[in-house]
Amino acid sequence: FALGSPVGVDVELAGRERDFVRLAERALGPEVTRRLAAMEPAARESEFLRAWVRHEAALKCRGEPLGGRAAPAGLVIAEVDVGPGAAAAVASTEALAVQMMTWTVPPSTLQAAPAT
Repeated sequence: FALGSPVGVDVELAGRERDFVRLAERALGPEVTRRLAAMEPAARESEFLRAWVRHEAALKCRGEPLGGRAAPAGLVIAEVDVGPGAAAAVASTEALAVQMMTWTVPPSTLQAAPAT
């Protein structure tokens, strides 16, 4: 939720087999690609996910198509700690106080969707 400022949010889970250097080359630009290529393979996934969520959050904030190559200039981007095995970021046109909250729904309030 944000009042008075556009925001973009992205969350990604680790564990999918991908060629992180090649993806970075296509979407994240030469600087990120060089950094990932120089890393040990075991460390690439975490660093790629951090860069990817920042990039996607920026695109979403601007309302641009996902997968674009626009640099996140002029935005405030904050990474959100969502625990091991995932990465998340929030982008905005101005500084925001980022707060993560957890909502729990009692199982008794959940209902199955009607069959169609």
